[in-house]
Amino acid sequence: MGTPGPPVVLYAAAQDWDARAVKANLQAFFIVNQTVILVGYGWAGVLTREVWRLAVAFALPAALGIALGMAAFGRVDQALFRRIVYLVLLGSGLALLVRG
Repeated sequence: MGTPGPPVVLYAAAQDWDARAVKANLQAFFIVNQTVILVGYGWAGVLTREVWRLAVAFALPAALGIALGMAAFGRVDQALFRRIVYLVLLGSGLALLVRG
């Protein structure tokens, strides 16, 4: 399984779009991407009871992160938004390098 997120986020952040357009395009991409992955997992038979249990367990922290992101989004100006995006990408890239 690949990690399509970072290149797509980098592409979107490099465009001359405002923060709302970047967010909207990324949300559309990730909804389609994750739906296709979920269908593939279902087809492959890997969506076990344990997988669903873990999905439910992680739903609350994920919802909290979404709520915090939504609250912060309106408070961040365009320049800071781009810096945050690039810093998160840098951190993700470094983490991938360290993990090998």
